[in-house]
Formats: sequence, structure tokens, C-alpha cells
Amino acid sequence: MAKQKSWGFLNSLTHSGFAHVVRRHSADALEANYAEKEIIAAMNFVNGYAILSTIALAKIARNEQLLRNCHAKTKEYADLK
Repeated sequence: MAKQKSWGFLNSLTHSGFAHVVRRHSADALEANYAEKEIIAAMNFVNGYAILSTIALAKIARNEQLLRNCHAKTKEYADLK
């Protein structure tokens, strides 16, 4: 679901797509012009995948303490939304 929701937009930001070009131009200058809402959304996306990756590694390593910590962070992260 995350990929379906964000993949096209993220590609457009990173591969000189429309989203990237539009956010590099303001009325006065050629510079970063990202809305705070977009920055927060990108950070949330990255944080979510970081937690999922850590959970996968904890399972591979059979590290139960790390798994518990990750699940606690996941709940904490979900409570922020």
C-alpha cells in the first residue's frame, strides 16, 4: 500500500520529474521550495520503512528484545498520527 500511495510522487521528486522541477522554483529564485507538509510526509515515509527494515533484521537475527523495542516504537509512531 505504501508503494502504491507514494512511489510515483517519490520518483517524480528524485528523477527530475515534474514534482522535483516545480519544487525547485519559487517566484523569486531557483532554490528548494518544499512545503513543510511535504517534508514531514517524506520523513514519515522514511521512518516507517526504517522501522519495518529493523523489524525484518530483528526477525532474521532472532533478537526478541529488538523486536519488542521495534513494536513499541511502531505503536509510539502510530500514536503520533
